[in-house]
Amino acid sequence: MKHFTKLFVAIAMMLVAISANAAKEYEVDQKFTSVAALEGQQFAIVDETPDTPTAMGIGISGHGNGWDMYFGTITEAYNSNACYYKLEAAQGDGLDGYYYLRTYKADGNMYTAWGNTTNMGYFNSQIATGGCCFALGVKSDNSTNGQDIDNGAVWSIEVSEGMFALKNIGTGLYLHADNLPAKYEDAFYFTFCTLKEKPNTDPLADQKDALKDAIALGKMYNAVAYTVASFATLTDAISAGETALAAANATDESLTSATTDINNAIAALALEDGFSSLKDVPFGKWNGWGADAEQTSTYNTTWVLFTATGQSYGDGGVNDYADLSKFDKLIITVASGTPRILMNRDADGGQWNATEADSHLIDNTRGGWSARYFTTENGVVTVDLKQLVADKGFAHLHAIKSNDNNVVTGLFVYKGTATAINAAKTIAVKSEVFNLEGQKLAAPAKGINIIGGKKVLVK
Repeated sequence: MKHFTKLFVAIAMMLVAISANAAKEYEVDQKFTSVAALEGQQFAIVDETPDTPTAMGIGISGHGNGWDMYFGTITEAYNSNACYYKLEAAQGDGLDGYYYLRTYKADGNMYTAWGNTTNMGYFNSQIATGGCCFALGVKSDNSTNGQDIDNGAVWSIEVSEGMFALKNIGTGLYLHADNLPAKYEDAFYFTFCTLKEKPNTDPLADQKDALKDAIALGKMYNAVAYTVASFATLTDAISAGETALAAANATDESLTSATTDINNAIAALALEDGFSSLKDVPFGKWNGWGADAEQTSTYNTTWVLFTATGQSYGDGGVNDYADLSKFDKLIITVASGTPRILMNRDADGGQWNATEADSHLIDNTRGGWSARYFTTENGVVTVDLKQLVADKGFAHLHAIKSNDNNVVTGLFVYKGTATAINAAKTIAVKSEVFNLEGQKLAAPAKGINIIGGKKVLVK
């Protein structure tokens, strides 16, 4: 059994950072009602229709890479990499009256992706199919990211009753407040505004925020690899935390104690016999991380539990892999969606092929013949490494990628213990049946039988 002491320290530090921001809440302040009023102004893009209004942020912590678009609460957007936007006139033939949306941080400074201060940091560059939505460059020949298209970051601003719709010129479609690119035929109208801090009228706001964070974190753990006792302790602590949070007579002490109990229960989670965290598995080769061909370090030194949407684990290159050949199963738990798992790439750039003999990759998102190696149920993806080794001679994990905005919450490998195998053999021997001549019988026969080494009379 292993405790995640080091991992918990990292998670605890992350929670401290989240809680520090969570104590301050933000809301709509000054509203703009015309394009003319937006000239030179920084504005937030807010959907006020739900009970809890949402705002568009870039790279919100816990929801995406540093340049991904995401609609979260106004507070989440404010604490993201960029929560404000400014109109800039689009440049080029036929683009008069259209705009770029330049991204800005909450402190008023310009936001730039990948440190590029000239071209990067416009919302949104997207491929022609509208398959992604983020803040990068605006030119089709931008070699830095290679996913932009002409007019892919150019917007038409439509106004109705003081609210604004965003139509992407590249796709000819509208943006909605649903974490997807501009892909809708009907207009959706947003509030363009500034944001302000809400007055803090609850003296226990900080303690409640810390407890909410601990509860949310605890609920992301899946019981699949943990001992019954340690996981039960966590679920009990979460239940007690929810009760403490809802209590009318909550105090600083009751909320802090409940938070501490959940965090301690997370730290005390122990793995069942046969399970290991993938962080404890040596790589085979991981040259992509500047390592020697043979490593004895951990699988991926940059891997962090609960890394968010879009984050890849590992590298898809043929020479970069974690050798899992000695294990029986790979178990990946996710909070939502199904990750894309790339196994056994045996050629540079080799891809999955519908004909198994011609395939250079095993990919769980493709189905077909490779489906026999994967099962997915209740947020748990299991890879049959034992069958993979039997069929292919090895089991190499190259990468785990976000396939549909999933959040990976655990990476484990499983190896059946020799003790368990021997116990199974012992049970089998004890159930075997022989006659007095020592001949093995399929079932007990009338008369004297030897069952489990003992003489038994069957009438």
